[in-house]
Amino acid sequence: MTHTLLTVECGSIQSYIFSSNRLLENVGASYLVAQATEGWILEALSEAKLSHNMIDPKAANPFADGHLFEDRTDWQAEVIYIGGGNAVILFRDEGGARAFTEQLSKKALLKAPNLRLQVHSTEWDGAETLGKAVGKLRKTMKAAVSRQPASPPLLGLGVTAVCQETGLPAAELVRVGDDRRYVSAEILAKRNAAAEAKEELYRLLLKGSKY
Repeated sequence: MTHTLLTVECGSIQSYIFSSNRLLENVGASYLVAQATEGWILEALSEAKLSHNMIDPKAANPFADGHLFEDRTDWQAEVIYIGGGNAVILFRDEGGARAFTEQLSKKALLKAPNLRLQVHSTEWDGAETLGKAVGKLRKTMKAAVSRQPASPPLLGLGVTAVCQETGLPAAELVRVGDDRRYVSAEILAKRNAAAEAKEELYRLLLKGSKY
């Protein structure tokens, strides 16, 4: 039986995180990158109404036991790997992969403006090992990305103020210390994610310690 193998990758991670020189925004950007290939994967699968093996992306063992193509015929998707700005998922069919991609793309556009989220898929019939199939898919994805024509984005129409951090069209006026600054949608998303990022860092690094 043929399944659909899909990989998700965040592109230009360093430039996205460090497009601003403010630590608050750097931390928020890093958190959004992690969410795009961890927490949002689980949310997108659920919103696409796909049964899957993912329990909690933050857990030491985030996956339930079993395999989609072997003994878990009730699953429509099996997450093979998540983390580090990458994810690999095996879907029972192409329809499930499309529904997932739609939900994840929508989430990234709304929650992390200007984050480059790349999604590529291929058919896998089990004739070769899953590892080889994933390796080929990653090579195909890199080749496709390198062939993409450069297309400058339409930054804005009739814009009267620009972001003081990125030079992009301003989306909102925010308070930074004693000043008020115009910021773009990208910077605003990073600033809004900073509080959640701080909570996650405390959870991962301090584990109840007061230091």
